[in-house]
Amino acid sequence: MLRFILSSKSSLTSVRWHAAGIAALAALALWVSCVSPAFGAGGAEPRREHVTLQLKWRHQFQFAGYYAAEAKGFYKDEGLEVTIREGGPDRPPVATVLGGEAQFSIGDSDLVATRISGQPIVALAAIFQHSPYVLMSRQDRNIRTPSDLVGAKVMLSEGQGAIQLRAMLQREGIDPKRVTILPQSWKLEDLIAGEVDAMSAYATVEPEQLRARGVEPASMLSLDYGVDFYGDILFTTEAEVVENPERTAAFLRATRKGWDYALSHGDEIAGLILGMDGVVQRGLTRETLIREAVAMRPFILPDVVEIGHMNPGRFEHIARILANLGLVRTDYSLAGLMYAPHAGVNPRLLRWMTGAGLAVSAVVLLVLLWNMQIRRKVRERTQELQAEVNHRTEVQQQLKVSQEMVQLMFGTAATGIVMNTPDGHLLLANPAYYATVGYTEAELRAMDTRELTHPEDRPRYAGLRDRMLVGEFDSFSDEKRYLKRAAVPCGFIPRCRWCARLTGFRRTSSP
Repeated sequence: MLRFILSSKSSLTSVRWHAAGIAALAALALWVSCVSPAFGAGGAEPRREHVTLQLKWRHQFQFAGYYAAEAKGFYKDEGLEVTIREGGPDRPPVATVLGGEAQFSIGDSDLVATRISGQPIVALAAIFQHSPYVLMSRQDRNIRTPSDLVGAKVMLSEGQGAIQLRAMLQREGIDPKRVTILPQSWKLEDLIAGEVDAMSAYATVEPEQLRARGVEPASMLSLDYGVDFYGDILFTTEAEVVENPERTAAFLRATRKGWDYALSHGDEIAGLILGMDGVVQRGLTRETLIREAVAMRPFILPDVVEIGHMNPGRFEHIARILANLGLVRTDYSLAGLMYAPHAGVNPRLLRWMTGAGLAVSAVVLLVLLWNMQIRRKVRERTQELQAEVNHRTEVQQQLKVSQEMVQLMFGTAATGIVMNTPDGHLLLANPAYYATVGYTEAELRAMDTRELTHPEDRPRYAGLRDRMLVGEFDSFSDEKRYLKRAAVPCGFIPRCRWCARLTGFRRTSSP
């Protein structure tokens, strides 16, 4: 009866609605028929694919993003059922994945050497932009620099950070053969009891655990010696990427969401971890987990780059360091190491997208009835996104200009500028400094630069430096005399300045 009392214009609108509805229902039916293999019996629940993630070590905040992705349903939303398996000494990540026991796992920059050696692994995301691996010792052992490790007994775990710690030794001119390297037992008791002099550890975990047992730790961070590698790299195999491209992409998307959530809900995820098997028994508490979360941020840099960011140039830099030190062959190739999102074509995905496209076409007919409102919302959202893109582009340009300005000022400064390690190794100097002291870069790198300080000034200067390193102050300025090459007139270099920041994590871990 209603159609007989409507105006002609209303009748036309009704016909349009009716036609659009029929088209939408037809397209929806076609789409369901296209994707129906992906649904279980009765079509009530989508059939989720089961995969296994092998952690590199035991449950702790180090893996918080994966726990959050599972607990908050991010993996489920991507059609995945994920088993997160705790790691341990008997479950090496690379061997576990290559052997088919797990589809995904977590490694370190050792994966670069693994790929160069011919193993078909693919890096998906670098969670830590700077590796937290350190060499940890007891503070009372007085092991402060790599040279102190000569003749020492050191525990390393091959495949988990060992290659970057070897690179640190060789970069400092120390043959690893001069160090007694032992298999990692993963027991702090060996270090506490003096069975070993040092051991590989995570800067975010083991130093805190050692301190909780009443032993003050001392740590050497490879970053302080020019070895800056990625850490906790999520990886899989070439076969997984090629044969299951959508599953790989879905796992990575959900994992990124999990890390975003975990880093902004640290207390919640700490409580989740406490409920996992063996966590409380290992002596972990909510407070230690939260401290670990805080300690991880400078290594992950979530406020600077997207979580999991990888740069091909960075991998090339890592490979070049390893090649120059003889740790990998020089004719290496990194082809295939970094994940390419469109590495393969999934027939099921193609079928799903075809049906979805038809459904979307039908929905467009309905959307046209509200086009004015939708266009306005799209325009507003587009403007917001464009503003965000413009802002990011501007920030990137400013960072690039700032870096170039710093490099230009450093290279062209009339005043000598030099960066040394506390034990007298030259890190970097500008041309004005070389001209002032009368030595070349090669000569200074072969010297203990502390010997350039006038003997009468050394005690005072060393005292100020040591007080800074133990945290009495963050920086200091001093005037001292330099001993220059005989052919160069002697004199003062005005105001020498040291900053605690230059010592990185060594100042906070070991005075």
